[in-house]
Amino acid sequence: MTRYGLLLWVSLFGLSVIVSAAQDSDANTPPAPAWGNFANLAKEVERIPNIQYAQVNAIKLSLDLYRPRQGGQGKLPVVVWIHGGAWMAGSKEYCTPLWLGFVQKGYALASVQYRLTDKAPFPAQIEDCKAAVRWLRAHADQYNLDVNRFAAWGESAGGHLVALLATTGDTKTFDKGDHLDQSSAVQAVCDYYGPTSFVGAASMANNENASRPDSVLYKLFGGPLSEKQDIAAKASPVTFVSKGDAPILIVHGTKDGLVPLRQSILFHELLQKAGVDSVYHPIEGANHGGAEFATPEIIVLIDDFFKKHLSKSGVSQTLPQPSNAAVLKDIPYRTVGDKTLCLDLYRPEQASGKLPVIVWIHGGAWLAGSKNQCLPERMGFVGKGFAVASVDYRLSDAAKFPAQIEDCKAAIRWLRAHAEEYNLDANRFAAWGDSAGGHLVGLLGTAGDVRDFDTGKYLDQSSAVQVVCNYYGPSDFAAFVTTPGYEEHAGPQSPESRLIGGRVQDKAEEARKASPTTYASKGDAPMLLVHGDKDSTVPIGQSKLLYEALKKASVPTEFVTLKDAGHGGPQFQTQELLSRIEAFLKSHLDKTKAATK
Repeated sequence: MTRYGLLLWVSLFGLSVIVSAAQDSDANTPPAPAWGNFANLAKEVERIPNIQYAQVNAIKLSLDLYRPRQGGQGKLPVVVWIHGGAWMAGSKEYCTPLWLGFVQKGYALASVQYRLTDKAPFPAQIEDCKAAVRWLRAHADQYNLDVNRFAAWGESAGGHLVALLATTGDTKTFDKGDHLDQSSAVQAVCDYYGPTSFVGAASMANNENASRPDSVLYKLFGGPLSEKQDIAAKASPVTFVSKGDAPILIVHGTKDGLVPLRQSILFHELLQKAGVDSVYHPIEGANHGGAEFATPEIIVLIDDFFKKHLSKSGVSQTLPQPSNAAVLKDIPYRTVGDKTLCLDLYRPEQASGKLPVIVWIHGGAWLAGSKNQCLPERMGFVGKGFAVASVDYRLSDAAKFPAQIEDCKAAIRWLRAHAEEYNLDANRFAAWGDSAGGHLVGLLGTAGDVRDFDTGKYLDQSSAVQVVCNYYGPSDFAAFVTTPGYEEHAGPQSPESRLIGGRVQDKAEEARKASPTTYASKGDAPMLLVHGDKDSTVPIGQSKLLYEALKKASVPTEFVTLKDAGHGGPQFQTQELLSRIEAFLKSHLDKTKAATK
């Protein structure tokens, strides 16, 4: 969580460079070659230009389709190319996969035009890219395309958009227009040096650049970032990272002066944590594009990655799968100032009796993350008879602790107040979270009777939970920052320091109040703690301290150590572990009732 948080801070700081420099970014991009200058290429490649795939108001959007002239290959895998240009320039005419010979390798290529920021702000750009993917699937038979083998590839702003295609394959929010019966998901992605996180960028040192009407981010979001944080979060691929995302190959130059390398490192770490097949390939000494991205080595790397993941045996599993969940998105549960906080509710389509509830609290160093990253829903707990509520809360760039736990408790009170409406069992509430979310569910478990954290509406309802699953959450801030090998957490820019508003060692009382161990006492919710013994972000000793405090207080507690596991990853998603979690939750939900107040 801390190294993640520091990476996030560094990467977001680097985005201020984008704001002031992006207007000049395409000066080094070669002009789009004229098709007529490539007579030899035209002998091998069929070009179908300017196919209209959508119309938004008066704006007609088109793509160019390239296919091998040689017949007999069967249905063609498709590479969808998304051009760069700071979302304000660029053209489908300059199609890198075409000039690198990918049609001759047996792919169809679709180079896509999308609305630039002089026509429409975000999310128009990703809506257009998804519309193009759906159009191609709807017309697959006409053009001999394989609907189950779609890759996306883009550079810079295009890299950002293909990263969103990868992480939002099951996010219908961005699916607008025609052919909504078709999937906009892709099965593999190559991201050339695309931005991946905009959250908090307005609070960086050069945030005045992001407030200028002529700046790139101002144009992308339709206003200054300080006023567009919700949109910035929705535009960030890191917001949507979750198990089941398309495999991603990330290629980035180590000397990139426009999009910081840390953007790709952060993205890669989050993908790995979620169990997504992610390959990170830095190019030593390379800048923002250039000949280093077109070497034979890179071409082979990309071709091999696409072929591996577009193989017919495994491609379909990355498409959205049928679900037995009835989903209610973006339900407002609290308003604080001008900020409206929402939760998503997943329920079995068919269920008898009142449903036990799992409240999912996402991780992200209290700096990032989203309710869209709902692990219990991905792991099939709705199918096991649970309702799952995935909660957004205020991040630390917007509010310091205890805002985060106040929001989580407010969500629980709201759910109890509306239990009859949604067929929920007010007496059977579980909480589950990872990393920063693990910290917050740890507090829900130990501070259920701490009324200081209950603020806002529905104060006649209990914010206590009956059982907790805590994935590698911090539990004692003072001990955390003095753990050998983790001393960087004591710095003023660490996630823990930013959460409580100052260095942990200088904010002893705030650190104590934010630590779940502070409140451990008899009567706390039973807790299952799960931690990897190779976690380099949150030391495993944090879970051990909470386990010991709960055992001392005679609270039913179990501690699972995952051998050789880091800070998240596939080891936290095995069937054996899921069965143990299910048994632990059901055991305590069946015999424990809420303490009504």
